[in-house]
Parts: sequence; structure tokens; C-alpha cells
Amino acid sequence: MKRTKIHKLEAEEHAPFLLVGISYNDSIHKLAWALNSKLNLGLSEAEPIKREKEDGITCHFPVMSNETGTAEHTLALIKSKHEGFSLLKTLPNIDYVIQVAGTCTNGFITSLRRELKAIPGVMGTFTINPKEAKLKEPLSPI
Repeated sequence: MKRTKIHKLEAEEHAPFLLVGISYNDSIHKLAWALNSKLNLGLSEAEPIKREKEDGITCHFPVMSNETGTAEHTLALIKSKHEGFSLLKTLPNIDYVIQVAGTCTNGFITSLRRELKAIPGVMGTFTINPKEAKLKEPLSPI
């Protein structure tokens, strides 16, 4: 009996990423400006994330990112709610998400959350595990 060779397909790997959820009522531009002022992140407008609703209408979720991020990590500030549609279906009450891609330490995430809480209007922040949010890949391209 002849043995058949099994070929495994390998999926394209992406950099590790983590999400920080933010409860904030103002615009994405005000939040990005506050983060740029406090942390000098260099967030600027990027290509929006497009998701299609059940009725076929495409929603555009605004994104601000630091394309020229450090070699260690890049950030993307993403509006999570738009026109009554939530980007993260498992977490529909989150207003914004910061996607941190690459290698980041717990100290960096802690200091980022501390600075976020110091921004007027930010009501709360928390870390989101991508597995708990049922994400297999980053929200915004890395």
C-alpha cells in the first residue's frame, strides 16, 4: 500500500496583539489629540475598518494609528461603535479600542491605561484578551 504525503497549509502569521477597551463619549479626534499630547504617540488618521452588516450595508469604523511606531509596537485607536453597529460583537458597549501590536510589556499597558484614565471624559479602561473577544487576527492591519 502506497503512503500518501500529507501537506499542511500554514496560515499567514501576524504579530501578537492586545486590545485596551475605552469608555469615552467624545470624538475619536479629541481622544487621539489627548493621547498625542500626553504620550507623544503620533496618532494620525488611517484607513477605516470596513464591516458589512447583516442587511448588506457597509459600516466604516474610523482608525487613528501611528504608522511610524517603534520597532517594539504599533498602536491603532479604533472607534468600536458606529451607526448602531459594534465592531466587537462580544463587547458591544465599548466606545473605543486601542490595538497594541508587537511586543509590549505589562508595564507599558499599565502606564497606557493610567494615562488614558487621566484624560477628562474617559470613564474607564480595561484590557481585552483577543481570544475572549473571539478575534483570530488584529482589527486593523499591522
